[in-house]
Amino acid sequence: MRDWYGKKRTVEISKVLDRTPDAIRMKAQLFKLRAHNNKPWTEEEIDYIRLHALVMNNSDLAEKLNRSVSSVSHQLNRMGILRKKNISWSVDEVNFMKKNYGKMPVNELAACLNSSRSSVLGKAHILKLQNDRAPKYTSKDKEYLRRYYLKKSNNELARALGRTVGSIEFMAGKPGLTGDPLKQRFRKGRTPKQKV
Repeated sequence: MRDWYGKKRTVEISKVLDRTPDAIRMKAQLFKLRAHNNKPWTEEEIDYIRLHALVMNNSDLAEKLNRSVSSVSHQLNRMGILRKKNISWSVDEVNFMKKNYGKMPVNELAACLNSSRSSVLGKAHILKLQNDRAPKYTSKDKEYLRRYYLKKSNNELARALGRTVGSIEFMAGKPGLTGDPLKQRFRKGRTPKQKV
């Protein structure tokens, strides 16, 4: 990772190492690695952004231009192109979410609402909607995650538990579940003043 970070895109490194891009960034931060890929923006790239900024999201622009999402975001700011970040949901959209969340696949729901998958998941969380199709984690599943999270890849854990990688990542983010040393988490029964 030390050889690749800053030379390859975080997404590429994450695929090779079978980790999430966030895990790669956290590890880079832990190792105090910095991405020094300050290649100057060409006129063609700036023109491309100017033409497509309002119809493409940052990750699509980054992929097309072979840049990081952060780099694209900073360039948009330098160019004075601001996007509305928190687009509010209409009453009809919220009602549609309440009626169909857990009955339709999230990607399909996102397409119907002309929204991103993460936006739909975030709104479902805010509305406290449950996906009844997904089986609940048993105490045995949670114990398996505690035991093997830092030893096995998310793909291996997902296969072993019959879950999706996204489900594993979500559960691993719960406080005290995985004992991940890269994030500050407090286990049940401990106060923030005690060492973890």
